[in-house]
Amino acid sequence: MESLGEQILQCPERLSWLLFKIFQDAGGLDDPGPATFSIDFEELQDGLHQMNLHTNPYAWKMMPSGRRELGLNFDDINE
Repeated sequence: MESLGEQILQCPERLSWLLFKIFQDAGGLDDPGPATFSIDFEELQDGLHQMNLHTNPYAWKMMPSGRRELGLNFDDINE
């Protein structure tokens, strides 16, 4: 829970993206029927693993998945 709290305080953009994915998986905001929201805790905590591999959001790096990606950090871009 502490690491999740750190994400909320320092990177609201990432949590907004994760919340959007949760809504999309539940049928989107326009679906009038009942919805089941599922939170994948592995995906929620994946940001910590990504930060351990590459933290520079301005540089591309080859990741273990074989794709080149920008780094991730939890610095709030608005500060």
